[in-house]
Amino acid sequence: MSERIGDWDRRKFLKRAGLSSVAVAAMGPLMARSAEAHGSRALNWRFMSVSGNTAGTDRFVMNGNGFVRHGRVWGGGAWNNNDTGGPPPQELLGFGKWRARRLLSLEMIGTYGAFAAGTIVMRVVLVPDGGGHRRWATLTMNCNIPPGALFTGLQEGFLLDIDGTDYEPVILPVAAGGGPPPAIAIGATVFNVL
Repeated sequence: MSERIGDWDRRKFLKRAGLSSVAVAAMGPLMARSAEAHGSRALNWRFMSVSGNTAGTDRFVMNGNGFVRHGRVWGGGAWNNNDTGGPPPQELLGFGKWRARRLLSLEMIGTYGAFAAGTIVMRVVLVPDGGGHRRWATLTMNCNIPPGALFTGLQEGFLLDIDGTDYEPVILPVAAGGGPPPAIAIGATVFNVL
């Protein structure tokens, strides 16, 4: 008796498609490796972080959430861009929404319970509130998990490249008893696999 899938007879389908079960089994590992190389792992992401201009005094505060499935990325969030060169209230240079447009890479280095450590790189579009010039950017989100000893080598948070202007996570020193003070990024990035 053949297995039924909806109105399809599995054996007839494979025969018509010209595939034998041996060929499908042989292609499985190749397809899995190819999908893995193209970032097909599935995960949800969420972040809120602050990054500063490496050559200036302005900062980007961004938040967002979304997911990666089958080598594609969906999601978005909001952003503020302000000048930190003066006392508060600091000059607001722009604000708006952003949308993920294309997954460039996904590298997960491990999981710790429900969470994953790794790096997601995507092409995004920044849309200013009230209209104005849309800007394309490359957004790199990085997630480390210290309790799981999972570190990517990058600071927690995001890196943003807008037409060659780079923003990197803002790092604050943290007082510690005895020894050099550790440093932490402002904000957090979370990847979860559940």
